[in-house]
Amino acid sequence: MNTIVEERREIAVYDTTDVLVVGGGVAGFAAALAAARSGLSVILVERYGWLGGLATGGMVSVIEPYCNGAGRQIVGGIAYEFAQRLCKSETPGRGYMPSMDEVNSSDPEKIEYWRSWASVGWNDKAVRLNVNIHPEYAKYEFNTMLKEAGVKILLHAWASNVVMDGNTIKGVIFESKSGRMAIMAKVIVDASGDGDVMSWSGSPFVEDKRGAGLVFWVGNVDIENALNNQRENPDEFKKIMKTPHASLYFMRTMVDSVVWFNNWLGQINELDVDALSNAEIEMREKIVSAVDYYRENLPGFKNAQLVKVAPQLGVRLSRILCGKDKVTKETIRGGKEFSDVIGLAGLDTENDISFEIPYGSLIPQNVDNLITAGRFISSDHYAQEYLRLIPCCMVTGEAAGTAAAQSVKTKKVFAQLDVPALQKELKKNGVIL
Repeated sequence: MNTIVEERREIAVYDTTDVLVVGGGVAGFAAALAAARSGLSVILVERYGWLGGLATGGMVSVIEPYCNGAGRQIVGGIAYEFAQRLCKSETPGRGYMPSMDEVNSSDPEKIEYWRSWASVGWNDKAVRLNVNIHPEYAKYEFNTMLKEAGVKILLHAWASNVVMDGNTIKGVIFESKSGRMAIMAKVIVDASGDGDVMSWSGSPFVEDKRGAGLVFWVGNVDIENALNNQRENPDEFKKIMKTPHASLYFMRTMVDSVVWFNNWLGQINELDVDALSNAEIEMREKIVSAVDYYRENLPGFKNAQLVKVAPQLGVRLSRILCGKDKVTKETIRGGKEFSDVIGLAGLDTENDISFEIPYGSLIPQNVDNLITAGRFISSDHYAQEYLRLIPCCMVTGEAAGTAAAQSVKTKKVFAQLDVPALQKELKKNGVIL
């Protein structure tokens, strides 16, 4: 590759803060909120014009799981608070989830009803504590909760490098319509999804891949007709949904006559600009073709129209931190208990799977004032499939933000924090350990 030499220039300091959170997805949201509620100054930098990441821009409107396979709630804290605020809003259509009395019910009627809301798990044997949200109202709620806590939200700002001093990050450089500037901070939370700050700081990491996705909404659907056909002709429905044009399934959204589909693509290098560009183009072509196919072949879809395609690509995996500790298939399947547990994760399958996330999986090996949160925390490929889910990302985000506040207040680096004090604070705030 040919190269050029960039001219040396001075970079203006935009601001200075106690805690800088890079990435405004669900992990960054929870981190910023937790740190700000501890009384610190917090700036959140996000490259898009909205918060929430794949929950909003990716239109992944089913947030799962808040319980494990036995129906026991394993996610509390900020993640559950956010869900309750949407679902208990006086404005209908913001969020919807089963009541706790319904969770784990094996009543066939309840299972049939909640299946269309993707709240029965993959085995269809019991109702699960999943939450269906309206992405646009969720964007509003993310903004509202952070503004209430006093977080400075900086949108349309793309972090691009770090300012290092030995093993300490002094600040992060970002690009925007205002030009190239820096934010200086005492501690940094990397919630960028791809571990951008981690990689620029020199922290060890590995690269890995999963398939990408692109969600889309289809409107003018006779949903009851479509669901009845799915129930009465399951084999024919599965056959249609396995065609090259179609997704695996559809589900309700918070908007009447509008259903949700996901579009899948095989593994791509999600750190490569050409691969990302080609994925966007290919999947949007498939979506248009799929909607035409549904109109011709799926009962209830005769008058269907494409309503919206997610503006944000569903990236699942790129970099993974090599941290102080690691979540692995062995620690999950072996039920390992960690003395530094900061939250739980699991899947809503028929198996009673829930496992502990250690604080050490958030901590880089050689950067003192950096902590990570979200889908790229230290794990193996197997464990990352669990850790990347939205509630879990909020769990690690809340832990990272709470730890950031304690680091600033005690003037201790992340690796030397009083973990029992951190756990006590998390429990006080409703996190389930």
